[in-house]
Amino acid sequence: MLDQILARATGLAVKLAENDDHVEAGTVYLAPPDRHILIGPRGHLRLSASERVRFVRPSADLLFEPVAEVYGPRAIVCVLTGTGSDGAKGVDAVSARGGIIIAQDPGTARNSPACPERR
Repeated sequence: MLDQILARATGLAVKLAENDDHVEAGTVYLAPPDRHILIGPRGHLRLSASERVRFVRPSADLLFEPVAEVYGPRAIVCVLTGTGSDGAKGVDAVSARGGIIIAQDPGTARNSPACPERR
């Protein structure tokens, strides 16, 4: 349902990633449940059911690190409520190459002690 929620909140196209999708500007790609998204040097997506990374699949780091390498300062990544430190290395890689990071306010993140739902 995240794809439907995001589609209502943005003018960008939103879709669940599919194997061999070619990344296009103006499109938000979401990982299907229980699949990692990987990206190749020519901007083609691959879905993987490989091992969990720090207990999660999909792993943000497995996506963000190659996105940083392939797209450099043109990369834009978005971090929502997550588990543990997944995404931290990828965010560092995107930032180091001049990309843009959009992050959820920690106070509204579901796993945050500051989240109103947890009170």
